[in-house]
Amino acid sequence: MRSFVVTGVTNGLGNELIRLFHELNIGKLYLLGRKIHRIQSVVKSAKLYEVDFSKLDIDVLEKLMKDVFRKITNNDEVIFINCAGVVNPIEFVENITNDQLLTSFNVNLVWPCMLIKELVKEVQKKNCDFRIINISSGVAYKPLPGWSLYSTSKASINIFLETLAQEKRHYKIVSVDPGVMDTNMQREIRSVEKKDKEFKYLKDFREFKEKNLLVSPKEVANKILMTYVQNWKASNSYEKISMYNEE
Repeated sequence: MRSFVVTGVTNGLGNELIRLFHELNIGKLYLLGRKIHRIQSVVKSAKLYEVDFSKLDIDVLEKLMKDVFRKITNNDEVIFINCAGVVNPIEFVENITNDQLLTSFNVNLVWPCMLIKELVKEVQKKNCDFRIINISSGVAYKPLPGWSLYSTSKASINIFLETLAQEKRHYKIVSVDPGVMDTNMQREIRSVEKKDKEFKYLKDFREFKEKNLLVSPKEVANKILMTYVQNWKASNSYEKISMYNEE
């Protein structure tokens, strides 16, 4: 039996993935995120956990993992998919507040790393197969002015996972760049005002939308399903999903 633990499921790619998994009935779903009640009617059989990743809470983490693993049985295949992420603030380093820094790192780095750490401990106890699909970004390796927090946190979790892959060579682990998708995150980027002179690339993101160049999250979800869930085609620790054709 497959058990999916998925973050960032209330919208965007994470939402498309869990809808697809639910429709195909390919495993048990354990879904984590803020305002999780929004999807209750969509995935009625899933176990939902309301978690605010912007705030660090060790007690919440430990209770959550304990509850999840009460339901996962020995020799299950556990698949962790990390879709949670915040791109804001898009700002020069000196203008970033401490609260913004903590929120970005908590959501993009600290919470996912803690969840993975706890999952590793538990899958070892229950002799489960384990795979990790981390939704990454091109800016993890190609930083842009104003994206210091997002780029740093995305690069850091990629390295964390590359290290884990060296320690646990039997795990299947990949960080995936999904491309420029038509999501709320893209709307946030396009809505940044009065900074085109400082961040000249912002006009490119607006043109992606105007010229209909954004990728559908549903299309990316289908590619992830076929590439990393139903099969395992990963050949690198970090890949662009665009290198695979949809089947």
